[in-house]
Amino acid sequence: MKKLRIQILLIAAVIVTGLGLTSCESDGPDERWYLNGTWQCMQYPDETLTFYLDGTGYWQNNYTGEYEDFDYYCDGDYLSFRWYPQYGPSYYEDCYIYATNSNAIQITYPASSGYGPTTLYYSRIY
Repeated sequence: MKKLRIQILLIAAVIVTGLGLTSCESDGPDERWYLNGTWQCMQYPDETLTFYLDGTGYWQNNYTGEYEDFDYYCDGDYLSFRWYPQYGPSYYEDCYIYATNSNAIQITYPASSGYGPTTLYYSRIY
């Protein structure tokens, strides 16, 4: 009987510990962590997106040298950009993102963007 009581207490302790850890996950790391780094576009290999943990980044065409700064916000599969063109007013673009693994993402740009409703695939290069 004493052994049974100890086993029940151990099981209860494991369950309580599991519940405690699960409740902390809602306060977990920022959703942007997986974007941190530079991503090369698979369809347009000269183009890269660089994301920083502070919610900023830039797009660059490595062939022409063009670039455009942006701020971003990511929440689950929702990715919002605020672009800052060199010669025009800033604008917003709401996209969808899907991370296939830690080194590959796909971003679907809306119809209002210069791409039209297009999904572009990116691979992390650093």
